[in-house]
Amino acid sequence: MISVVNIGEAICFAIFAWTFSMILIDGDMIFSRWWEVLNRLPMWLSKPLGACEYCFAGQSALWGYIIIHHSQYNVLEHIMYVSITIFSIAIINRIIYGTKNT
Repeated sequence: MISVVNIGEAICFAIFAWTFSMILIDGDMIFSRWWEVLNRLPMWLSKPLGACEYCFAGQSALWGYIIIHHSQYNVLEHIMYVSITIFSIAIINRIIYGTKNT
């Protein structure tokens, strides 16, 4: 079963991914040039690199879990970690926008 610490990490990945995808790559922000790069890439590549908050969160959690927990890897926990991160993005969007934002 996934631990409370890992749930907290997954939520932190969601907050990071949402902040990066929705705020920091916006015009006149620190990573606005990255948005210009993403716009030149095919959609299948740009989304997991930051153009989609859900995709970026999933990729961040996917690789972050492997880096952080490589010595105690558990495939079921890994799946839940990524799922919690993506689900947290939906919750963040619901809180901020008030409705489903996809």
